[in-house]
This record gives sequence, C-alpha cells and structure tokens, in this order.
Amino acid sequence: MKNFVQAGDMLDLVAPSGGVTSGVGVKIGAIFAVAAEDALIGVTFAGAVRGVFDLLAEAHATDQAMAIGDTAYWDNTAEQITKTATGNTAVGVVVATKVSTAVVARVVLTPRVAAGGAAITNITTAAVTGVNGTGNNAASKADVDTAFTAHDTKINAIISALEAAGVIVA
Repeated sequence: MKNFVQAGDMLDLVAPSGGVTSGVGVKIGAIFAVAAEDALIGVTFAGAVRGVFDLLAEAHATDQAMAIGDTAYWDNTAEQITKTATGNTAVGVVVATKVSTAVVARVVLTPRVAAGGAAITNITTAAVTGVNGTGNNAASKADVDTAFTAHDTKINAIISALEAAGVIVA
C-alpha cells in the first residue's frame, strides 16, 4: 500500500530540552515513549511507544505498591512511573507486582487515544424552584436538588475514571 509509513511501535521523535537517555521515558506533547538511544536536544531519536519496559518508578515506604493491572502514570517532573494520578499522565499498565519500596516498575505501554485539550470542568446543575416555575409542584425543591446532586456525583465519577484511564485529558 503506497500510503504506509511505518509500523508505529517505534517513532522518530525530536529530543526535547535536556535531551533523552536510552531506556528512559520521555513525554513529548501527548506522546510518551522510551528512548532507544541517547540524543541531545533537537536531535532525532527512535522512541518506543509500544512494548513492555522496566522503568524508573517512585518508591515510598508505604504508598507506591502497584499490583498487576494498575494504571501506571508518568511523573514528568521526576521522570518516573508513579501510582499517583493527579497531575500525571497515564502511560500504561503494570504487568508485574511492584512493592512500595521498589524503584522499578514493569509497564506495558498503552498509547493514548486522546491528545491534550481543554480542561474538563465538573458538571453542575442549577437549583430548581419548581416544575411550573412558581414552586408549586409535587416534589419539594430539596428533593429535586438531591436528585441533581446524585446525577452530578455520578457524571463526575465517570469523568474522573476516564481521566485516570488516560482516555480523556483534563
């Protein structure tokens, strides 16, 4: 087929500020890759976006244990895998148990399907004063507000789960 470019497991990327080191993860925009070679800033390098890798991981006395199947997040500041979702990017799934004090996590990379975009804000519902606009209805305002709050909670939980899975980006 004449429009085929490459398989896509390895991409030619341009090294960002600070360059890249072979075997170390790097985030470039919405792309997370493991550098296959060292490269200085601005130099093209090969980066793996699929595969299973042992990557530097956050260690802690009690709260960085990871089980098989846990989402692996990339802490771009510390340049390491973490189980902390907030402020980090989902890059794969843990495929070998990691004890909390271990400094390496075995991760299968799962390329993201969504690029970075505008922040997703919580969905809120305006207070209801009455079905007919005057407050004269069978359900009390408190009942209706409670129902809306329950819906808000469910929708926001769905959004949070999609963000944590790396399907959408906040």
